[in-house]
Amino acid sequence: MQTHYLVARVGGSFKECWAYFSVAPAQDAIVFVHGFNGSALDTWMQFQSLLQNQQVCRKTDLFFFGYHSLRRTTASSAASLFSLLELLGKTPQSLNSWPKDRASTVKYKRLLVVSHSLGAIVARRCLLTAAARKASWAENCKLILFAPAHLGGRPLKLIPKSIKPIAEVLLPALEEVSENSEVIRALQDDTKKALATGKCEFLRALMVVHGGADTVVCRQDQQFCEDPPSEWIYDADHIQICKPRLDFMSPLERLLGVL
Repeated sequence: MQTHYLVARVGGSFKECWAYFSVAPAQDAIVFVHGFNGSALDTWMQFQSLLQNQQVCRKTDLFFFGYHSLRRTTASSAASLFSLLELLGKTPQSLNSWPKDRASTVKYKRLLVVSHSLGAIVARRCLLTAAARKASWAENCKLILFAPAHLGGRPLKLIPKSIKPIAEVLLPALEEVSENSEVIRALQDDTKKALATGKCEFLRALMVVHGGADTVVCRQDQQFCEDPPSEWIYDADHIQICKPRLDFMSPLERLLGVL
C-alpha cells in the first residue's frame, strides 16, 4: 500500500527543499536539516524510503530542507529554515507542491526538526528566532540531533582537497562551526537565557546521538545547555550516523524511539 505521494520539490522560496506528503491526513511533520557540505536528500539516505514503511509515520509529512551550507552564514540559513517552519506551523497547505486532492485546512500536532552536524547550529538559531518572536507553533516543536556540531567541529575534514586552499576565504561556515567560535558562544548564551525564562522547552533537544567513530564533531562527551545526555551508535562515523540501511538500522531505530 502506498503511504506517501512521490517526492516533490517544495518550490517557491524553498527550491532546495523536498517533500513526501502522506496519503492519509497528516498529523505531524518531520523536517530534516543536513549539515556542512551535505544535501537535502543524500545526507539522510535511506530515511526517506524506510520511514514510509513505518506505521507510526503513515500520517506524517516528511520534509528535507536544503540550504547552501558552504556559501552562506548559519544566520542566513537559519532565517530560511524559520520561514519554512513558520509556513508549516501556520498554513502548510499554501505550499506550491501541496497535493491537489488533499484537505485545504491542516494543522500539524507536532513539528519534529531532525538535524545533522552544522544543521544543529542552523536549527538552534532558527528556534531561538521562534522564541524571540513568540511563534505559537514553536511549542509543538521537538529537536532531534545526529552528530551535532553545536559545540564545534572540524569541517575541513569534509571539504574536497581541490578547494581546501581557498576554503577558509570563501566558506563563512568554516569559521562559524569551529570550536569556541563567536557563533557557538552566542548560541549557548542565547539558549541559556531563553531557557531561564521557563517558556522555551522546545530549545532542549529531545535526543542527541553521536557516533563512536566520528572525528569531525568536538566535545561529544559534553551536553549543550540543558540537553539530555548523548546516546551513542558506536560503529558509526560522522557520515554513517544519519544513513540507515537494511544491515545498519540503528539511526532509524533511534529516531523511531522518540516518535
